[in-house]
Amino acid sequence: MTGDEILKVTKEHVLRTMAGMPECRKTLGDGAGSRIIEEKADLDLLLRAHNGWFTWSLLMSLLQDERIELVPGNRRKKFRLK
Repeated sequence: MTGDEILKVTKEHVLRTMAGMPECRKTLGDGAGSRIIEEKADLDLLLRAHNGWFTWSLLMSLLQDERIELVPGNRRKKFRLK
């Protein structure tokens, strides 16, 4: 499997996970933070330093792909499906 294929599969996994989270519903959900999404998707790498960067990078890529959105009006970044 290539790196691109691994990223595609992993991003789809994150999207499926978010689809099962009421807070991540399109337009209606209040959104979820990256840490909650990471835990639900079982992507915690348990690193002492830089933990969460893998999930954060996936979320930023999904934002760029316009598959998810940032919930407006929140002090902390929260994500939901688009």
